[in-house]
Amino acid sequence: MKKPFQFLIFAFMFVSCICCNSSSKGVDMPSKVDTANKDYQKFCAGCHGNNLEKFKANDWDQPSSTTRMINAIKYGIASEGMPAYDSTFSKQQIEQLVSYLKKRKLTDEDKTVIDNRKFINFSTEAYDVKAVLLADNLEIPWSTQMLPTGEILFTEKKGLLKKLNKDGTIETISGVPKVRNRGQGGLLDVKLHPNFATNQLIYLSFSKPSSNEGENLGTTAVVMAKLVGNELQAVKEIFEAKPYVIASHHYAGRLLFDKKGFLFVSVGDRGNENAHPQSLANYCGKIHRMNADGTIPTDNPFTKNMNAVASIYSFGHRNPQGLALGSDGAIWENEHGPQGGDEINKILPAQNYGWPLVTFGINYNGTTITKNTSLPEMMDPIKHWTPSIAPSSMCFVQGNYYSKWKGNLLTASLKFNYIARSVLSGNKVIKEEKILEGIGRIRDVAVLADGKIYVALENPGRIYRLDVKEN
Repeated sequence: MKKPFQFLIFAFMFVSCICCNSSSKGVDMPSKVDTANKDYQKFCAGCHGNNLEKFKANDWDQPSSTTRMINAIKYGIASEGMPAYDSTFSKQQIEQLVSYLKKRKLTDEDKTVIDNRKFINFSTEAYDVKAVLLADNLEIPWSTQMLPTGEILFTEKKGLLKKLNKDGTIETISGVPKVRNRGQGGLLDVKLHPNFATNQLIYLSFSKPSSNEGENLGTTAVVMAKLVGNELQAVKEIFEAKPYVIASHHYAGRLLFDKKGFLFVSVGDRGNENAHPQSLANYCGKIHRMNADGTIPTDNPFTKNMNAVASIYSFGHRNPQGLALGSDGAIWENEHGPQGGDEINKILPAQNYGWPLVTFGINYNGTTITKNTSLPEMMDPIKHWTPSIAPSSMCFVQGNYYSKWKGNLLTASLKFNYIARSVLSGNKVIKEEKILEGIGRIRDVAVLADGKIYVALENPGRIYRLDVKEN
């Protein structure tokens, strides 16, 4: 028997989808629903997708679903990050929107276009690019890493760690901790220890469920383990972001090792923007820095503050989805704004990045968060995207294979299905090119150990390698 609450959770996850696809492509709608179409595009498509890609309900045709959908839009679902729209839409607008949603589904034609893309060719300013399909029919691959022997480890959000062999076969790695696979939560990032070749240590971030029976709570956590064959051994938790909360969005969970071997972990505000990001007494809305074993470096910026979490490196973050290491050793980050105000930041110790006191965005229901886009005591972003592109991961192009892109910063866009190639001059973005536009919802972009760019899509679940030749 289907539960109404379960319908709401999956049918209306405005933020738990981690910002989504809103391409201009879609089916033509009758003129009588133009108003609903415009409302959907403005307020809904940023998370649910232009073609309703993120709606998971299976009971669209049930009579009772209309009432549940109206109530979800009117009152919101706070635990999923969906605001109430009762002050944004009139009763008639809500009813029109529900009618529009029930009539409009992802068409077979759109699915066919996506499914037939086995090898995709693109032209860019510097290269002709071929996206070579390596793996298909995956369940939201969230992160990729290449082993020294050439196999690719990748996480699937539902809680599986897998290995893509060079012959295209896929094997599952056992020993992964239990995840809270709900909303934006699940198995998130995977990283190899800098000395993996000798110690076989890997790191996983994930949404950890509360150990207390009956409590539907979760947080961002990190474990380290030894990879032996296809098994994780000596699994040890080294990071746990407190407090546990009921919200199932804004986990962040990106991992990065810097050149000195320190491990950085991003944690989102967990849906409590007023209490978490600006307080040093909790883990949420922060970038954390630790030793590879989880202990705290003595030179962390807040170790002498008895009221602060010692692992905090920077604060005032909303939902940092990307961490990237520059050739000079600097840490770069991207994060989701609300409706507008996605950012690229350069992360410096002890600095406040402003959320929610400073932002270029507004609330999803159109209300104002703050009029401040800059304050003297807070760090300004290197770049902001307004409207939002819904950034997921990011990386710097290094090595010689893509020599004309060397030093460029790649940012994956979930919302618009492309990679933003940013050309930098110092701390400024002086040029941006959209590449792979239309390939699908890009969850991960990474330059792996062989020096090539790998792209993981979540809808459909695929992994590609980007081969290029000069045009």
